[in-house]
Amino acid sequence: MSTATVKTTAHEEVVDVVRAHVLAALVGPSVSVPIRAGRLALGQFQRIVLVELEGPRERTIDVGG
Repeated sequence: MSTATVKTTAHEEVVDVVRAHVLAALVGPSVSVPIRAGRLALGQFQRIVLVELEGPRERTIDVGG
């Protein structure tokens, strides 16, 4: 039984990076949410979502008051 290895070309990697940058420009890189009484002041149907557009990587999320 043999295994296949999928190789990506430099062109495919560039296309993925460009796609991620365009999507990031449309979505925006950050959000500010007010804090009231030590809690995030979100509406009933509001949520905060992290969207990863360019592969898994380590992130730092700062929450401050």
